[in-house]
Amino acid sequence: MSTTRSSRSAVSSASPSHVNIIDTVSLFAVTEDLKRCDLMPSSLQFQYQPLLDHLATFRQSSGMREADLNLAPVTLDLRNEKQAKFQKALEVMGIVCNPTDFRHAFVSAVGVYAQKFPGGLFPSVAPQITYALGLLVARAETDVVIVSGSFDIYVPLQDYVIRGGKAVVAFFKGYLDPRWEQSGIFSESSHIAFLDLEPYAEELLGVKLQRVQTQVRSGLQQL
Repeated sequence: MSTTRSSRSAVSSASPSHVNIIDTVSLFAVTEDLKRCDLMPSSLQFQYQPLLDHLATFRQSSGMREADLNLAPVTLDLRNEKQAKFQKALEVMGIVCNPTDFRHAFVSAVGVYAQKFPGGLFPSVAPQITYALGLLVARAETDVVIVSGSFDIYVPLQDYVIRGGKAVVAFFKGYLDPRWEQSGIFSESSHIAFLDLEPYAEELLGVKLQRVQTQVRSGLQQL
């Protein structure tokens, strides 16, 4: 299948212009949430190869160029052998990893926020994603498909589009930050397109996400 071959190739031209960026932190958060609710077996992991295949198919069907770089900012404990294997597995699939020490990925809490959240906040690779957008925006005719539920990238992504880039956010609709909807991303007039991954949830996560969300959000319906 052509999409599989293209997604497996270690695409990395000298100056990539058609990039898939995969927010591994956001995807990990979804899987951990499902496992916490006992709706996803603890042994299952997110399936990245089918994701690459679906992104390749989407690019082709929407008239976008084939990706010349699959980029994944990842947070790692560099001393953890299991996490090192995870990075290696991504690289075998043709995903170029940009590793960050997990301790450096937590959102800073200062002043009153440090008092409210003394244990720190949560990890994010939004800064790495926005930096990549900054590198791309200087090039002509670029496009990105960003797999992320983080709203932190919205303002720089909006500017990227204003400056001529083409942008798509791909994620599970039910797990998006609500501010994405408030920004109008689901509207046909939105300059940032949206690809809902929920129809592929069973392939990517091992569960039918629509069924899962009904169970999580409507517990009384189980009576």
